[in-house]
Parts: sequence; structure tokens; C-alpha cells
Amino acid sequence: MKINWLSVLKFFLYIFGKIAVVAVSIYFLVFCMLSAMNTVNANVVVKDVMTKQTSIILSPDENKEIELIQKICTPDYIAESGILTEKKNPFFTISSYQLRTDVPYNIILPWQESADFIVKNKIEDVSIGYSEAYVGGEAEPYFPAGEFVVTVVKDEKGSWFVSGVSLLTSYETEYELPVWEEAEEETVEEIEYTEEEEEAV
Repeated sequence: MKINWLSVLKFFLYIFGKIAVVAVSIYFLVFCMLSAMNTVNANVVVKDVMTKQTSIILSPDENKEIELIQKICTPDYIAESGILTEKKNPFFTISSYQLRTDVPYNIILPWQESADFIVKNKIEDVSIGYSEAYVGGEAEPYFPAGEFVVTVVKDEKGSWFVSGVSLLTSYETEYELPVWEEAEEETVEEIEYTEEEEEAV
């Protein structure tokens, strides 16, 4: 019996082609899944850090976001930013504001270890007053509004953390401070007594 080697070769090429198509499809599917996971996670971390950091800067006293922001930033950035000891607005109480944080949808590939985002942070409709710590004098509230470069890095477990935030362009925020009224000193009125009243007392 004569073996048709050409037919055998075609058969193996057919099998190899099918296996190659399946392998490429699986690789492409895994690639897309990993890219999607990295992209979503990095984008969420960037937006969370910007919103939480803004909250801490505007209302630094006993802000619960301080504990949360430490979980999504690198220790080096936490130390450099001074966010744990933030005191830019100690003399003001900001009761409400509208924050719009625009994070571009950057696609993060599976092999990327870091990425940069250009983030727009805009603050509007600020309701502001003086805190009990304010005693008069010049003081202006600080608003972290503008365009920022936010750098994220990936750790060994695949989690993303913010490692740096730098200001590119600052935005002016419209606000109106109430008129500061200094507390009036209490005066004690002296009561004048007549000689008869003094003797009675």
C-alpha cells in the first residue's frame, strides 16, 4: 500500500491550522480580559484618589477619607504629599461643593507596569464659612482645581496604586466668603451707689 504523503501533510497542516486558530483566539481573549481589568482598575484608582484627596484638602479635620486614601496610594506618595497632615484650609468650613473629575479612558496593556493620566479636577458651587479656629486676618481658602498628571504603578499582585500627582494648570474657583465679624468684647457696667445705698449694702 502506497502512502500518499501529500495527503498526510495536508491533514497535519489542517489540524495544526485549527489548533493555531484556537490558540490565537484564547491568547486574544486573555489579552483583552487582562487589558480590560488593568484599564478599569487603574482608572478607578485615579478617580478615587483625586476625589478623596480633594475632600481631605477642603476639609482636613477628622476626614474619614484619610484612612481610605492610604489604601490606594504608595507610601512614598503619602509621605511626599503630606496628605496625612493636611492643613491648607484649617480656618474654613466647606459645607458643600460640586466636584467634576474627568479621567481619560486610557487603555492599559497587560505588560504595562505604570501609566500617566491627565486628569481635570473642577470645583463649583462652593458653600464656605469660617471655622472656630479663625481669629481674623488674611486667609484664603485653597481649592485643588486644575489639570494634573497622575502616575499609577502596578505591584506584584497586579493592584494599581497612585505614586504621584503633579499640577499642570490651575483653575480659578468662584466662591464668596461671608463677612467676618469679630466678637465684641463684653463690657461690665459699673453701678454707682448713693451714700445711703452704700451704707445699706
